[in-house]
Amino acid sequence: MGGLPSDKVTLRMMSGEIKEISATGTLADLRQIVAQFAQTCPEFVRFLQDETVLAESVDVASLAGSEVAALITPSVPNLLKALRREEFTFRGLNEKSTSASAARGFNVLHAAVFKGKLDMVRYLLLEEDFLGVNDACSDGSGYTALHLAAARGLVDVCLELLGCHRVAHQDAHSIKDGTALHIAAQSGHTAVLQELLDSEHFAAVNSVIVADQWRQDWRERYGQTALHAAARYGRKEAAKTLLDHPRFTAVGAYTKAFKDAAALADEVGHAELAAMIRSHPKVQKHRRAQA
Repeated sequence: MGGLPSDKVTLRMMSGEIKEISATGTLADLRQIVAQFAQTCPEFVRFLQDETVLAESVDVASLAGSEVAALITPSVPNLLKALRREEFTFRGLNEKSTSASAARGFNVLHAAVFKGKLDMVRYLLLEEDFLGVNDACSDGSGYTALHLAAARGLVDVCLELLGCHRVAHQDAHSIKDGTALHIAAQSGHTAVLQELLDSEHFAAVNSVIVADQWRQDWRERYGQTALHAAARYGRKEAAKTLLDHPRFTAVGAYTKAFKDAAALADEVGHAELAAMIRSHPKVQKHRRAQA
């Protein structure tokens, strides 16, 4: 049996791992398979055989029985190409998106985070020519990359951003939704909440929203903590995560409308959540201290 011709191509990954793949389809198909293995985008994948880059026109069937090296080679052109496939159009690395969509005003990092592309995020944080690490979206939200990651519940992306020395927007406030902690709380992303609360790089644990007075709901929003955000949207697990964490201490904070988190939960119809907040030992202790 050892003398029979193989119908597979042997892929040697950059990690040293060997994969046996059916020698069928196109090189683009092979690239998609490798991208799934490596958790990267297909545009970053290149194939070498005998130290020569394989042309796109190569017949994959002709690679049967041979070994091919699969390389992950991020580059600016590859990145922009990959984002075009995700319906984001950028004229250059430091340009805003010109896509005719709600995502207009994103930079490439915002787009990478929005699509949950961890490999792109890592590449951009290391790419010195990329100058928009701390930019906010110009779409009216004021969201930074960390806000977007928190909103989408992307724990790994949040950790990359929190741990990067180039990132200086960890504690930034968006235009109306507060910090990344507020956003994670209102979205119910408890895993992201936990990482933000635990991170030494995130200091705005007890920050409150400072709403512009021209907003119709400014009194409701002004003074909201992340606990208010969880209460407003009925996120019971998020509220419990905040209350259970020693760094969160703003349990008695009131909005300009004179509502604490429990009162806000009651007002919007989350009676069970309101009761849980009022009965939590940390809230009870605060109330005894104020009596």
